[in-house]
Amino acid sequence: MDCGTILCDPCIRGQWEHVRHYQGTGNPRDTFDMNFHTVTPKGCFDTLSCACLGCCNTDDVNQPNGKFTGIAQKFVLCNPDDHKVCGPMPRPAPANAIIFTGIGRLTPETDTRSNQKAAQWVVFRVYIEDRSEPGGGHPGGAVEPADIYCFQAWKTGIPVTRKPDFSTVSAAFRQALGQNSCDFISSISTPSQIVNGVVVGGKPPGTLPDNTVAGLTADIVDCGPLLSGNHQIHPATGATCTEPTP
Repeated sequence: MDCGTILCDPCIRGQWEHVRHYQGTGNPRDTFDMNFHTVTPKGCFDTLSCACLGCCNTDDVNQPNGKFTGIAQKFVLCNPDDHKVCGPMPRPAPANAIIFTGIGRLTPETDTRSNQKAAQWVVFRVYIEDRSEPGGGHPGGAVEPADIYCFQAWKTGIPVTRKPDFSTVSAAFRQALGQNSCDFISSISTPSQIVNGVVVGGKPPGTLPDNTVAGLTADIVDCGPLLSGNHQIHPATGATCTEPTP
């Protein structure tokens, strides 16, 4: 768990790709293409945090539902009594919610080609809730609640370079975004309750991260319940990593 203290944290590894699809010819497209790897880095991750959330009821409050554990704990199964609907599923895991931030490459697209010369670095955030199978809210088979997916990106205006120095890319904002993400996952991990008809406590499941952080509003916001498709959170691997000193 890193709240933006260590930017480009070498202990957070993986890759992510987000593509916006537009219908019809002649419509502009923005392709957010991240391909991260610690050996040949094209980007970096600043923050990653997980949580185990309960389900929602008709009052839209967090329900303990079995082994509700809040912030995810390694080797502790999330929702063992109902991980198919409340998530995660089909792979039982310690978490059914994840949030991570970092830097990625934003490439403008047309119907015929990618405009590589106009590619720029952006600061991004992804939030996912892994819920029922098959995950989407598409009629005829899906089980509520649907998976939640939220992608946000803040443009930096800094052109993509072959050998980037990410320490010079929006460092202060990335730290603020990391802390904001930790505060969000902490709040949504706190069970809510209704007191005198008012919801008190943490944010209810299904809540989306704010689009404005440290006074800056995201340029790209694609968020909400999945209509189709599926997101799955898996258990942690056996890999270990020693965090560098900030």
